[in-house]
This record gives sequence, structure tokens and C-alpha cells, in this order.
Amino acid sequence: MYEIKPIILTAFLCLAIHLAFGQEKTAQHNGKDTIPVKIDSLKPAIVTAIMRPRMKGDTLEYNVEHMAMQPNTVVEELLRRLPGLQVDANGNITYNGQKIEHLLVDGQDIFGSSPTLVTRNFDASKIALVQILDRKSDDAIFTGIDDGSRSKTLNLVLKEGARNGYFGKVETGADADQYYNANGALAAFREKEQFTAIGMTANTGVLEASSDGAGIGFVYGISDALGASAGMGIPTFNAAALHYANTWSGRGDQIDGNYQYSHFFTRPVTLTQSFQTEADSIYGQNQQSQSVNRSSQQSGDAKYEWTPNANSELRFIFRGSSIN
Repeated sequence: MYEIKPIILTAFLCLAIHLAFGQEKTAQHNGKDTIPVKIDSLKPAIVTAIMRPRMKGDTLEYNVEHMAMQPNTVVEELLRRLPGLQVDANGNITYNGQKIEHLLVDGQDIFGSSPTLVTRNFDASKIALVQILDRKSDDAIFTGIDDGSRSKTLNLVLKEGARNGYFGKVETGADADQYYNANGALAAFREKEQFTAIGMTANTGVLEASSDGAGIGFVYGISDALGASAGMGIPTFNAAALHYANTWSGRGDQIDGNYQYSHFFTRPVTLTQSFQTEADSIYGQNQQSQSVNRSSQQSGDAKYEWTPNANSELRFIFRGSSIN
């Protein structure tokens, strides 16, 4: 009995010490004593993606299907981001210094004489591939006889979802002084059938298909019928362009055509004041002139290829233009 008491007393002492130190640590942890937090700051990691083209046969190909772009980005902005391609202020495209002479959409020539109608109006998010190739001449493609002629060509390959659907855009603006500018574009695709329409109207001096600078323009430039004042004043300009292409029958029967219209109108007023000073008098003269100038132009081209059998193929080409 006397041997157990020291053991019990020791146990009670240990328990008391544990409780006392435990409460002190808890109090310190509750705010009487804080442990400083160590923070390690890291520099941001910058990852730069480089779009590298690949060769596929004799065609250089950029895969842009998953490229991140802002909404409503046009094809021209997409091309500027691809290494090797340059686009100047007028919309001319070059690849490593060589001018791109033709622009195709899924192999079809849309507005061949005005590629900026495509690059500055088409939605870049609909493009899957950008291809650059040396294209044979139309005669060599048709006859199968290689004449050695080549032209640097850029082909826009649409995404699968864009080949059966449509897309477009509309821009408009006006002010209190009755100046206005409106333009729009619509493109529709169904398998191998294509339809594109672009139009604009403005009285702000803009002679292009959109505020970005895509010119439907005049076929032969702005003509001054009076040889004097048609280039003066702020003109009213209306323009439209249409494209259609289709392939059917499985043998290569194909039709494609383009049409462009533009109308220029201006009513300039010129006021001239002249003064002659003499010793005892001043003579003044006011002269005012006014003219009305109109110019309208149309151009169209169409191509029809017919393959009646495996040994024959016929091609019909129509071209025309007028200016008033």
C-alpha cells in the first residue's frame, strides 16, 4: 500500500504539468504568439506559341483550326499572324516576298480580281487550313498539258461545320449631319455549292466595300466624264458584288461566276473670290460653279465546264463590262 502512493503522486504531477503547458500553447496559438508566414514569389512563365507550317506534297500548309482569335476577326488579321505571310495596307498578300496572285476558298476562285473582298469580309473562325501552292494555269489544268506556268496561290480550306451553313456581318454608322456608311457580307456553303454577296453604301467619301478598306471599287478607276470636277466634293458611293459556284454530276461539271456593280455620284460646288487693289479702289469678283457627276460600272465573268463523257470536256467562258 505504501509503495503505490509515490506512483499515483507522480502520475498526478505529470498530468498537471501537461495540462498547464497545453493550455499555454493553446493560448499562444490563439493569438498571443503568431508564426510568420513564408511566401515565395515566382516570376510569371510566358509561353509563346509558334505557328509552324508543314509541307504536304508540294503544298505548304498552316493548321489554324484551333488558333485562338477575337470574335469577328477577319481573314486578313489571321494571315498577318502566320510566319512568312505579309499583308500591306492595301490588302496585297506576299509570302517570303513573293506576291500571292490568286486566292481560293475550298479551291474555288472567289472574286479573283479583288481578293480583299474575301480577306476583309470572311470570318477567320471558319477557316481550318491556310495553304500556299504554285498553281498551274487554267489552260494547263483544263487540258492536262503542263505549260510550265505557275502562280503563287493561297487557298483557304473551310472547317467541316462551315461547309454546310452560312455566316455574315453587317456594319453601319451615321451622324447628325446626315453622313452614313453601311456595309455587309453574307456567305453560304452547301457541300460544293458556294454563294457570296457583299454590298455597301456611303456618302462619306469611302469608295470601298467596308470600313476596313476592302474595295469592290471601279473596274477601270473613277472616270471623270467632264475632265474637270468629277473628283471634287464628297461622293455618294454604292457597290455590290456577287459570287456563285457549284460542281455536280460526279464528272466535274462545274459553273462559277462573279458580278460587280459600283455607282459614283457627286455634286461639287466651287466658289472663287478674287480681289484687285489699286491706289484709290478695290475691285472684287465672285465666281461660283456647280456640276453633277455620275459614273456607274458593271463587270461580270462566268465559266462553265461540261464533261459529257470520259474522253471529252468543254469549257465556256463569258466576260463583259460596261461603264457609263
